[in-house]
Amino acid sequence: MPARNILLIKKANEYTIRFDIAANVWTTYNDFLGCLKIIEHETAIASVTLDFSQCRGSLYPEVTISIAALVDYYRDSFGWSFACRYKKGTYIAHTNLLVPKRIGKDKNRLSHNIFDRVIRFENADDVAFISRTVYRQLMDTVICEEGVLSGLNWCINEIMDNVFTHANTQCGYFMAQIHNHKKLISVSVFDLGCGLLNSLNRSESLEVNDEMDAIELAIQKGVTENKQVGQGNGLYGLQRIVKDNGSHFSILSGHCSIEYDFAASKVLTKAKTPILSETKRGTRVDFTINYSARIDLRLALGGYQMFEDFDKEMDDMSLDNGWLSFNVYERSDGDLGSRQSGQKLRNELLNFLKGSKEKVVVDFQSVSMVSSSFADEFMGRLVKEIGFIAFNQRILLMHANKDVQTIIEHAISLRMRELFDR
Repeated sequence: MPARNILLIKKANEYTIRFDIAANVWTTYNDFLGCLKIIEHETAIASVTLDFSQCRGSLYPEVTISIAALVDYYRDSFGWSFACRYKKGTYIAHTNLLVPKRIGKDKNRLSHNIFDRVIRFENADDVAFISRTVYRQLMDTVICEEGVLSGLNWCINEIMDNVFTHANTQCGYFMAQIHNHKKLISVSVFDLGCGLLNSLNRSESLEVNDEMDAIELAIQKGVTENKQVGQGNGLYGLQRIVKDNGSHFSILSGHCSIEYDFAASKVLTKAKTPILSETKRGTRVDFTINYSARIDLRLALGGYQMFEDFDKEMDDMSLDNGWLSFNVYERSDGDLGSRQSGQKLRNELLNFLKGSKEKVVVDFQSVSMVSSSFADEFMGRLVKEIGFIAFNQRILLMHANKDVQTIIEHAISLRMRELFDR
């Protein structure tokens, strides 16, 4: 069966779905589900190979998560077997597309690397782990502008919570990527639940005409199937945050989808997307956040702001005079010798400096020695990043012994000489 970007090949009792251009989100989902429907019509038990060996273009979370969820469904519901073929070293090898990660079994691995993997979440504890781990790994990896960590944390919690509150399904799927060259964080959340139309039709106070109408209603403030269960802030707040951030937001539910490209001021609507069944219409929410652009969560939500991980951590760090305490030994987990650890601490400290106007006490209590590489990556590059005057105004070093002081001062002096030489 030829399609726009997928080819279904049958040989004996085995099927191969060959992907040509997987970057086209809408047609890839349509064509893939269409192929699965054809196989389902022909046989009860199937062996299916997903062939990405000739695929052109990148696999983004929207595509990857959609394929993974459908594979999971057909394997669990019908006992189908799936295999995957791809070129060695390609991105898809790391995504767990055939067998999504589960928090219960893969918690330790995900704690160290949660990005670029399809994750199946099944309860509120899974949601909390995902949002907390994304927050922590972003703190260690990239420098986020003021409000980004709070805003992203809120969005992830709200959209995943909607799966259990409204979708009438036992699980959902999550995937996120960091695009450093564009300074973007890309997030997708997908479920094979009842869809927005069926969900809103359960409300006695709402009149929903069709699925496009359901999507447009769902992103309005205060719209929810049951005010006793939800406030209707999730999709509305997400849309406001992404719009203010100048990024991208889309919803696929049932047969329809709406895509908002706020950077280009474009809105694109599409219909005729296939569904699994009338009770499993499916919903996917995709959005990007520009982590170099400020987010005002209170403004986006009309004055409401959730007390979340970043705010709580800032509160826990606060000293009696309002300054923040940054304990080097605890945050480094005792690794005071590697550049990687120094970079991680520098990123964390920069994020706190952006999230607060207070001074930060960098506490070297219990630190007996640091390497020159660590000191350069942590303190030397920090001075280079924010400037010597800002460093003196915002940073206070405490409890560093003479040896540690000497190594830090040397690292800073070399970076200052580098700045002056320029």
